[in-house]
Amino acid sequence: MKMLPLAALLLLTAGIASADQDKPETREVRIYVLDRAVADRNFKDAAAMLTLEQPSGRSKTFLLPRVAKGTPTPDEDRATGMIRGLTGTPYFVELQTGEAAAPARAEEPTEKEKGKDGAAPSGQDVLRRVHRQGVYFVHKIPADLLAGSFAATVTVRMGSLTFTSEEFQGPKAAVALDEVATRVDQSLASLKTKAEEQAGFMDLKPTVTKLRRELAQLAPAGFEDATGAFEVDRQWCLALARTIDDACDRGQEARVLELSRQCGPRLKNMQSMLARTKKEPEPAPEIPVK
Repeated sequence: MKMLPLAALLLLTAGIASADQDKPETREVRIYVLDRAVADRNFKDAAAMLTLEQPSGRSKTFLLPRVAKGTPTPDEDRATGMIRGLTGTPYFVELQTGEAAAPARAEEPTEKEKGKDGAAPSGQDVLRRVHRQGVYFVHKIPADLLAGSFAATVTVRMGSLTFTSEEFQGPKAAVALDEVATRVDQSLASLKTKAEEQAGFMDLKPTVTKLRRELAQLAPAGFEDATGAFEVDRQWCLALARTIDDACDRGQEARVLELSRQCGPRLKNMQSMLARTKKEPEPAPEIPVK
């Protein structure tokens, strides 16, 4: 008789363990709205939604509650997220999908971040300040939705206004921004060639889609540039890319060719700015001669 309670307890314990194992693994996804001018902006009454689309075409939308300004931010070893523009605003959006950051020593705020030299803070300074003091939106999302390739958009509602981000593509790729700009140049050259050959919709459309995604991937450079010049050129090219997309849908090859050529000078400006800001490689250490 004394074995019955023990057996029941063992069965119950096994059942709880099995239920815990059946729970899907999740990641804490965070969304930060980035304002270079006011890094700790409150964004009162704002809400965010994340739409994830899988390669199969299936999509799912999540509502991310807003975390109050000043709430302690856990897990500061998280990797910096992907950055895209928030269309129709001067803001950017950072999407953190929960990856761990590479080990790094804690850095003190730079003089720019402290505002002692009068210069505009760097993008990294702004991110550090936002992560420490700004509001963010958070939700736990099944890890399998973020493990492979996906496309994502963030929708932010501020009062009666709604804004949608440029498209994110996951997983985050470690590609240099100057290489992305080179890909934009190649996509424009391909569009011009195909338009000159009067290629049809099925040949033009994939290249136009690729061009728009590549321009979106240059958003981190627009965020980093405190002068705003890079972002002006990027937004100009994005507007042209949207018009190119419309011309492609209408079968207007001559219009596609004309607009593709107009992107050239703005892209050259962006490539020049990226070349100026690119860090020079450190010289190899000298090997002492014996």
